[in-house]
Amino acid sequence: MVKVAFIVAGPMYPDIAGGAEIFTFTLSSELARLGVETYVIAYEGRWFRNKRTGDLIWHGVKVKASFLPVVRTLIFTIKALSILLRIKPDLCIAIMGHSVFPCLAYTFLLGRPTLVRLAGGEFVEAFKDRPTTLWKRISSRLTIEASKKCDIIVLNRDAYLTLRSRGIGRRVYLIPNPIRDEFFKIQPYIQGFNIVYVGRLSKEKGVLTLVEAFAEVVKAIPEARLIIVGDGSLRPHVEKQIRELNLEDKVLITGFIPNSKIPQMLEKASVFVLPSYGEGLSNALLQAMATGLPCIVSATEENREVIRHGVNGLLFPVGNSKTLAEILIHVLKDKSLALKLGSMARESVRHLTFRNITRLYLKSFLCSIKRC
Repeated sequence: MVKVAFIVAGPMYPDIAGGAEIFTFTLSSELARLGVETYVIAYEGRWFRNKRTGDLIWHGVKVKASFLPVVRTLIFTIKALSILLRIKPDLCIAIMGHSVFPCLAYTFLLGRPTLVRLAGGEFVEAFKDRPTTLWKRISSRLTIEASKKCDIIVLNRDAYLTLRSRGIGRRVYLIPNPIRDEFFKIQPYIQGFNIVYVGRLSKEKGVLTLVEAFAEVVKAIPEARLIIVGDGSLRPHVEKQIRELNLEDKVLITGFIPNSKIPQMLEKASVFVLPSYGEGLSNALLQAMATGLPCIVSATEENREVIRHGVNGLLFPVGNSKTLAEILIHVLKDKSLALKLGSMARESVRHLTFRNITRLYLKSFLCSIKRC
């Protein structure tokens, strides 16, 4: 039997809103269901503990959050490596950030392959001039440099072409994020006036741009409402902006919502907005498209790979709240346009079912194990 281990250098647990964690949980569960002996090694947290569910085995690594990032990385690497040496998987799959280091150490010691899934955010931080911290930029470049001789999975064409042109990766696979079947069954509230955002509340996500635009939308459509699904370090700033614009009774910030509840939030939506400064391949956007929602997104390179302006969604210049407001007003008032964009959005991602994407991942796993 093939034995694989996912290493996640993040707060891994089933309901976290982060794309890498959701992806890992869902794919590892599917592999276990198919009879693959599957392990997940990640930071231990409130929702993540050692346990076993059928052929899916979870290992939590205890590291104090108060440690400096470099110290956390070193401790996680040593502890995760000790687990790998005990279970001896045929393949290590490094998911995000410094998960690559215990995997590479394991490959060096036992000669078994590592497959790196390069998260979209890491690619943006390493190669794009987008808002980020110095530590994130340095750690992302280190991750990519360390992965040069590994097989690498990327989420979008821009990342694929960049790595190929720079000679990074023994083999580079382009495999988009999957969408769970339940999202294709949702019927959103397009006849209403609810604007929904799903994601972290952080600077690079452009939430402040959205709130500023919404202030203009309300002047034209008083019944409009904004639902911000998520939480994060920027929340106090977002709440302050909402108060300053007198929007308290028109904006709802839900805070953390388990991923299993996201479909219910999208059912209430009339339009979906992604105002970020940079994305790899947004899970939230793909899920919204699958529901048939009209999607309005910032015109980053990555978003333009998914959204064709006027065909399956609408684009606005990054950080331009005035244009975003104008587009929102237009779509909320023109329901025939909203329905058309939503229908085309759903069709354009229909091939990204979990069954199809799992098949691509299994193919890449077997190829890495066989060194083909």
